[in-house]
Amino acid sequence: MLLVSLSVFAQQGEKSVGINVGYGTASSFESFRLGAEFNWNATDHIRLSPSFDCYFASSTSYVVSADVHYLFPIKNTWQVYPLLGVTYTHFMSNEFGGNIGAGVEYPISSSFYVSAEGKYQLTKDFQQFALAAGVAYKF
Repeated sequence: MLLVSLSVFAQQGEKSVGINVGYGTASSFESFRLGAEFNWNATDHIRLSPSFDCYFASSTSYVVSADVHYLFPIKNTWQVYPLLGVTYTHFMSNEFGGNIGAGVEYPISSSFYVSAEGKYQLTKDFQQFALAAGVAYKF
C-alpha cells in the first residue's frame, strides 16, 4: 500500500504566487474583488506578502498592501497565520493605512495550496473588512 503525505511546514526562502477572489465591505460600499499576491518566507515562520487587489464598485478602485504573516503549522497540513501590514488605497481618495487580520491555507498538492483570508483595512477616512479565497503555486 502506498501512502502519500502532504506537509506544509514553511521553509525559509520558499516563494509562492497566487490569485484570489473576494468581497470587501465598507461603510460607503460593498464590492467584488480580484487579487494577486507574492509570498516569500523570510524564516520558517515569518512570511512577507505584498499584494494587489482590484475592486469593482461603481468605479474601479484598488488596494496595494504589504503584510507580514506569522505561520503556525497545524497537524502537518494546515497553516494558520495572523497578519499585520501597511496598505495604500485608491477609492474616493488616495490614502495610506494599516491591515490586521488572519488566514488559513491547506495544500492540495506538493506545489499548490488553497487559502482563505480576512483582514480589516483602516486609513484616516476609509475602513473596510475584506474576505478572500484563493489558490497559490509554491516554488
